[in-house]
Amino acid sequence: MQIKSNYIPRKQVKSVNETMSVKETLDYIQKSGFRCVPVLSADEKTYLGNVYKTHLYEHLYRDGKDPSATVTEIMSDRDKYVSEDASFFNVFFTIRQVPYLAVIDEDQQFKGIMTHGKILDILENAWAVGHSSYAITLSLEEYKGSLQDIVTTLSKVTDIRSFITLDSDRTFMRRCVVTLPSETTEEELGKIIRHLENNHFRIIHIENEKSYTAN
Repeated sequence: MQIKSNYIPRKQVKSVNETMSVKETLDYIQKSGFRCVPVLSADEKTYLGNVYKTHLYEHLYRDGKDPSATVTEIMSDRDKYVSEDASFFNVFFTIRQVPYLAVIDEDQQFKGIMTHGKILDILENAWAVGHSSYAITLSLEEYKGSLQDIVTTLSKVTDIRSFITLDSDRTFMRRCVVTLPSETTEEELGKIIRHLENNHFRIIHIENEKSYTAN
């Protein structure tokens, strides 16, 4: 899965450019309401790094340094960017360290930012939030073909909206979460549960996802 269609585009991103002073940048960030914004080149085409409100305060008020110094002097996160063709896993493991990741194209031009909120949107989509009915958490023994067995068993009685495995670091047992189509009724759920139990799959928990999406 690539992030190309999931990031916030440049025109919607608050940013500063490298010619701005520390004082000008602080005034801008305070008005923007953000704690961190990207720093772009003078022509606002290239990502240079990030500037944080706390670092601006420290420069001006804690350390008493020059307010006319350029923002690039306290800029950080120079390498916190990804290509717009980057994989989801690349973004997921990199974004942990920062509020967002800058997104650049093949010409190294700034295209926008990928935020934690956008990551959650992608995960919600993978989980089929808003398009499913019940989520069944199962416990199954870890052996070759175990996931295929559970999918084969379920496909005999229902469609599967999404399938997520947990505990991938465990050797003998693991959990998986199966979400069912939104049109699944309570009666159909009962049949699915009996079918799973008859095939010796242990059901840990059943959740009605409609109760969340209705709020």
